[in-house]
Amino acid sequence: MMTDILTEKHTTDYICNYEFSALNDFRADTEALAEKLKDKKGICRLVFFGKTDDRRYGTELTILNERMRELFGNEYPLISYVTQPVLGDGSLAVEIHYLPQSLQGGTMSYRNENGFRYLILKTDREYTMMTEGIRGEESDETVAQQSDSIFRKLETVLSREGFGISDIVRQWNYINRITGFEGTIQNYQAFNDARTLFYEKTGWENRGYPAATGIGMDCGGVVVEVIATRPIAEQMKINAIDNPLQIAAHHYSQQVLLGEGDKRLKKRSTPKFERAKTVWSDTGYVCYISGTAAIRGEESLEATDAAAQTRMTLENIRHLISVTNQFKYGAAVKRESDADVIRVYVKNESDYEVIRENIEKNQATGNAIYTIADVCRDELLVEIEGIASMRYPGGE
Repeated sequence: MMTDILTEKHTTDYICNYEFSALNDFRADTEALAEKLKDKKGICRLVFFGKTDDRRYGTELTILNERMRELFGNEYPLISYVTQPVLGDGSLAVEIHYLPQSLQGGTMSYRNENGFRYLILKTDREYTMMTEGIRGEESDETVAQQSDSIFRKLETVLSREGFGISDIVRQWNYINRITGFEGTIQNYQAFNDARTLFYEKTGWENRGYPAATGIGMDCGGVVVEVIATRPIAEQMKINAIDNPLQIAAHHYSQQVLLGEGDKRLKKRSTPKFERAKTVWSDTGYVCYISGTAAIRGEESLEATDAAAQTRMTLENIRHLISVTNQFKYGAAVKRESDADVIRVYVKNESDYEVIRENIEKNQATGNAIYTIADVCRDELLVEIEGIASMRYPGGE
C-alpha cells in the first residue's frame, strides 16, 4: 500500500530522538513508551533498547510489534529490539526515527516479505529502503550461519525492490558476544567474513562501502538493519568519507584481526565499512557517522582510561565530519555541524559517569543514549556513532 508522506517542517533533514521509561517491568515500560509515542507524527522506525535474555527476547519483540500496531495501525513503524541495558534513567528506551524532510511529497509503503518488514520511500529525487532488524533463521546457529541467512534474505528483497547491494548507505550489525569465540573463530570475524562474501557480489568503487556499526548484544543472535538509497535526481550525491587520523577499516592489516577466517576466503576479511557516509543535495545533507572508537591508524589507544578514550573518540568524530574533511572527500557541506544525535556504547557500567561527563563537556548535542555493550576489541571501553544533518536555508 502506497501512502503520501506527511511530515512537519524542520531545519534538519534527518530527525531522531529518544524516549525513556524506568519502571523496570517490560510490559509497564512498553505502555509508558507507547503513551509518549501516541501523539507523535511522521515516525518511520523505532529501535528499542533494553535488558533481557534469550528465553524472553522473542516474546518481548512480539509484544513490541503488537503494541505498536495497536497504536499506529497496520502501517506501523519498523520495529527493532537491541538487547543492550540502558544506562541512566531508563530500563527500556526507544530511538525514534522520523521521515526525512527530503522525502516529503513522495510516497511510502510498508512491506513484509522474506521474513522481515521494510519501508520503501520514493520521491522525484531519491529511492530509499529502510529495514527493521533482520534475524537469521535460528538463533542457535553459528554467527556465520546466521549472518549468511540474513544476507540471503536482504539480497532477495534488495533485488526485488530494484536496489543493488552497493546502494546500502548505513548498516547496523548487532552481534551476541561479539568478541567471544566459537572454537577458534571469533564471532566478529565470522560476521565480517560473511559480510565480505555478501559484499563481493557487487562493486563498491564508485560509492565506497556503507557507514556501519558492529557492536555487541546480550542475546538475540545476529541482527542487521540497513538503509539503502538510490539517487534519482542528478543533484543528489552520495559520498564515502574517510578519516585521515585512522586507517580505513577495510584496509586493516591481518595483525589486528583475531581468530581463524572462513574457509571460503583466502584470508581473514577486514570490516567492510567507511568511517562515514553522506547523502546530500542542493537542499541539505545527512551524514551517517559509523561506530567510532579510540583508534589512531589501526591501533587502539591502550593502557588508558575511559575518559581519555572518550576524548580521543570525540576528536576522531570532530575531524571526520569537519567541513574541510568532508569537502576533501567530495561532500559539498556548507557549514560546520556536530552530530544531532549520538549513541554511546559503554563497555563497563562503572565507566558510565566519566564517559557521560566528558561527552557533555565536548559534544554539543544532548540528544543521546548510553547503553552497556561489548565493543569489537577487548581493550576499547567506549564506542560512539551518530547522525549529523542539516537543511540548507532556502531549501524547498
